[in-house]
Amino acid sequence: MTDATTHRPIEETPTPEAPISEAPDALGRLRADLREAGETGKRQWQEALGRTREALASTRAELTKLAASTREATVATYARAERRGADLLLRVAGHVRANVEVFEATLRQRAAGAEQAEGPAGASA
Repeated sequence: MTDATTHRPIEETPTPEAPISEAPDALGRLRADLREAGETGKRQWQEALGRTREALASTRAELTKLAASTREATVATYARAERRGADLLLRVAGHVRANVEVFEATLRQRAAGAEQAEGPAGASA
């Protein structure tokens, strides 16, 4: 066949349909490629999941350590606050006791002064 304008032979292009004999081979290659890609993808997912598990395990270990140190710090802080509170209560109780003793001494002195003041007046009557 020749081109009407250039009178050159027209090259025949292959038809898009493959011959029947090549079709099973192409399908086999496609299946093999898909299997290989599937296995590669599966390995990649397994590696990614493994790395994620390792990261979670290390994160869990770090969180456990952090929780233990936080617990220790909290217990130590609470113990210090408890000691300070106990010391404060003891000091307050000491001040209250001293003030009560002073108050009792003052009451005794007033009572003794009142008895003395009544004593001479009651003797003259």
